[in-house]
Amino acid sequence: SDGMVLKWNAGASEWYPVYTATITVITPPFPPTSKITLVANRVYVIPVSFPGVMRLNQVRYRVNTTDGAKGDVGLYNAGGNLVASGGASSADFSATKAAAVVMQGAPVIIQPGQYYAALTCAGVPVVRGNTLGGTASIGVIKGLGYALEAGGTTLPATITLSAITDGTDALFLGFNE
Repeated sequence: SDGMVLKWNAGASEWYPVYTATITVITPPFPPTSKITLVANRVYVIPVSFPGVMRLNQVRYRVNTTDGAKGDVGLYNAGGNLVASGGASSADFSATKAAAVVMQGAPVIIQPGQYYAALTCAGVPVVRGNTLGGTASIGVIKGLGYALEAGGTTLPATITLSAITDGTDALFLGFNE
């Protein structure tokens, strides 16, 4: 035996590996050097890959300038379906801080694969991320931008991935067990 432990997920009728190390996935995969002012009610979308099974408990983000607004943060699968989120008004932008949002129904089992991290807010706070070089970089990273669906305090249940408006703002989000 190599020490791997398997657990049964009755809801999904499947076995999944349990790793001894805590998995953390971040987006973007480069240093967050910019302060990005959010546009109210926009659903920001950032492609992210999960290398292994994760028991997702929380998503973290950094607020640099507050505005007292509320929002939501979560994860869409490759079909555009919301698979994890904090829920209505779970993301708080009222204080300068590293914020953590517990996912509804945590832990949420995330299988390896391509996903889209998402954040929305009803206000215009400033968060940490990376702006990828202005208009010359629009469209360089497929799936980076914002959804056509409206957000605000809650992420929509689905987004149309083929209709994502290309952008350059890669928000810094951490996905943690």
